[in-house]
Amino acid sequence: AVVSTQSTGKRACEEIEREKNLANAQSQRVLLQSQELLMKTIETQERSKEEALVYKDQIMTMKQDYQALAQHLKTQSSESTKKKLFYKQMFKLKKKYSALIPL
Repeated sequence: AVVSTQSTGKRACEEIEREKNLANAQSQRVLLQSQELLMKTIETQERSKEEALVYKDQIMTMKQDYQALAQHLKTQSSESTKKKLFYKQMFKLKKKYSALIPL
């Protein structure tokens, strides 16, 4: 009976050790997946920051173009010349910035 109890105890210890190893392996997988997700999140945030800076630069350039047009129109004396110039330049600017902002 003592031998039987010892072998049962040994099997129970081996089972506990296997369960512990399995749990550790699963924990490691979850940790690695979490780290990968964190790295992807960081990469996405960095890319978003870069895209936002490019977008901001494009907006500033667009603003400068429109301000330059407004300033140029102020120098024109004739209303018909202003209108022609305005529509011609607005068409060019809309075409230039159509991908940036749907006008």
